[in-house]
Amino acid sequence: MSIPHELSAKFSSSEVVIIPNRGRGLVAGSVIRDIVKLSGMKDITGKILSSSKNKLNNAKAVMEALRSISYKHSLPLPESIVIVNKEVVIPEVEKES
Repeated sequence: MSIPHELSAKFSSSEVVIIPNRGRGLVAGSVIRDIVKLSGMKDITGKILSSSKNKLNNAKAVMEALRSISYKHSLPLPESIVIVNKEVVIPEVEKES
């Protein structure tokens, strides 16, 4: 499993680039390797472009880059919508006077 396209992100002074890499396995250093390995992806090359040694900021930059391909955070479903028989029913909210 890999990513569909090149991802890059910047958090504070940390900047990372994550590139799909078919057939070469996981080629990344430090924090990128740990996060990508935990997510289950295999064919990825990662590079930390900044000179920052702060691992927390590097990790947040990796998470920011991966957020753009995450389906979980892309379309939040409002809590007030109830799906019944494949039809969307939106309950009416009473207005307080």
